[in-house]
Amino acid sequence: YSLELEDLITIHIMETGVSTYESVKGMLAEQRAFTLLKDASDHRVHITPSSDLGLICNFAPGRPTRTDWFPTSCIIRRDVDKRQYPGRGGSPSTAMELDPDNTDGAAQFMQTIFGASDYAETLGRNFSQVIDNKYKLNGRFQRAYWINPGYEWAPQQTVGVERFLLSQRLIMVALVRLDEAGGATRRMLIDSETQADKRRAEEGQYGEGIS
Repeated sequence: YSLELEDLITIHIMETGVSTYESVKGMLAEQRAFTLLKDASDHRVHITPSSDLGLICNFAPGRPTRTDWFPTSCIIRRDVDKRQYPGRGGSPSTAMELDPDNTDGAAQFMQTIFGASDYAETLGRNFSQVIDNKYKLNGRFQRAYWINPGYEWAPQQTVGVERFLLSQRLIMVALVRLDEAGGATRRMLIDSETQADKRRAEEGQYGEGIS
């Protein structure tokens, strides 16, 4: 069998408070944040933000200024689209799949986050090898991806000056396709917040069991 990351969307919450985060988290728990759309052209299913989520988060944030660095408190970014890694406004891709045979790609990706430096290059190469050694990546069912945790405004959005800000909170939502033996296919819509809640619940139950 094999796994495919069809789509991945990140939600970047810029405010230091929790009101927007709690609203988004509630939508995810109630399954109101995203919808699944069938694409007749490629016979696949893709995810798109719901109208409810669009009321508080958007794909086109307002431009930051010297007087208002966070004109938009919640930003939606599409990092993986139909298994591709799109750039935005001339900026580098914000996601990549780790390939044990391509440490150059890992080095370049890390430099898009930390800037062009020997440190970023070495970090990309070494960290990708650490992940491969631990998980034995094979491009089929053992796969790993890097996602840029920050949000960058392209120069044309900020009067020729790039602005990179680390999101206060980051939520990831992914559509994963599982191709099983015999031709069967399953799709799973997963998000980082629900998975984190499950882990916390399991850890709590385990703690109660040994107390």
